[in-house]
Amino acid sequence: MEIFLIIASGFLLGMANGMGDIIRDCSLTCNVGYQFVPVPLMTIAFLTVPVAATQVRMQAKASAARWQIMTTIAAGLFFACFRFLTYKLFQAEEFSRGDAGRHEFWLETIRSTYIVYFVALELVFVLLWANLFVRVGHLFSGPDTARGMRYAAASIMAGGLFGSWFSGAAAPLLMDGLGGRFESIRDHFMFVIAGAIFLDLPLVIAAERRFLAGTAASPDVEKKKLTWSESWNWIRTDRKIARLAPLFFAAGASLVILDYFFYWIIGEQGESSATGFVEFFSNFYIYLYSFSLIVLSFGAERIIRKFGLLSALLVLPLALFFGAAIFLFYKLLAVIYIVQIMKEGLSDSLHEAAAEKLLARVEPDRLGAIKLLLDGVVTRAGVVFAAGAIILMTFVLGLPEIWTAGILLVTVTVWIASTLAVRQNVL
Repeated sequence: MEIFLIIASGFLLGMANGMGDIIRDCSLTCNVGYQFVPVPLMTIAFLTVPVAATQVRMQAKASAARWQIMTTIAAGLFFACFRFLTYKLFQAEEFSRGDAGRHEFWLETIRSTYIVYFVALELVFVLLWANLFVRVGHLFSGPDTARGMRYAAASIMAGGLFGSWFSGAAAPLLMDGLGGRFESIRDHFMFVIAGAIFLDLPLVIAAERRFLAGTAASPDVEKKKLTWSESWNWIRTDRKIARLAPLFFAAGASLVILDYFFYWIIGEQGESSATGFVEFFSNFYIYLYSFSLIVLSFGAERIIRKFGLLSALLVLPLALFFGAAIFLFYKLLAVIYIVQIMKEGLSDSLHEAAAEKLLARVEPDRLGAIKLLLDGVVTRAGVVFAAGAIILMTFVLGLPEIWTAGILLVTVTVWIASTLAVRQNVL
């Protein structure tokens, strides 16, 4: 029963996330414009850690079961209400087409609304993924926890694969059957996302009831909080941790620049029709989730044991480096397409597992705090730096977008050099 509850939840949430990502990417390309991508990325970097911290505090206040139920209901309502919002906005935009000033106002409002959607989508799933993995910890204990995590990860990828396929297959059928604006057809998938999340609600309740039935209430244990002064003191006084900071900073910066680069190339060289964009991103995520499932089937731990920790840490930055270098010379969409799939498929599996093993070797007794400091705060500082640099280049200096490929080469080179330095000083 525990396995079913985790697999079913993971599949439904993965399906919802896969469809949500397609709506996000299509709206960025068709309604927002790639130039604005750094704005939501920077906002997400600022908000992710506070949202995660708020979740921990709220679970302590309201109990994990009540928090999980509340956030699941709120997430489903968000997507359903957001669909009604976009419907009204496009309706207002249609009615204002005879007035240039009002029409421009509604276009800018639509742009801002989808930027909000970009940020909200990420933060909603920060909460839902955290809820899912809390349930894994509740239903699987001891050595079985790793098995539960694998079930959850595999079901998420399978759900994302199905959601991506469904979006690509349903969009042209809905367009032919219902007609009207493409955005209306695309945004109808928000109702499907809301439905998938609401279907997860009875699974959440069943999982928490099963957990509470098998456990007794335990007294609260006071946990020591990590202060900013302690965090900075670790970086300043511990040479090993200080040498790791450039690695995580450069990784965060590089991944954001690649995201911007990807959206720019799609906007310039991608599909010319709106329905073509849905099918394009549907196929992209089908390949991405398939690649992720392949990596997962091999097992990050097995790959690290076979090829070594350093090789596992270098795979992702080397792929980014060669992809950016090749694109500078040949400007092929396929190159960035493949590199983005590798980046998405490796960053949350092999690279994350290798980074956690690296941190465990440095500070095994303070792994949680060090992971929050480096993989949380320092990585997001790199994201903010890169997003700010792109905004400066695009809106202030007016430099051509191809400069981002050169900047990506620089940040990835720092990433690779920092990783190699770790071999000498930490490993």
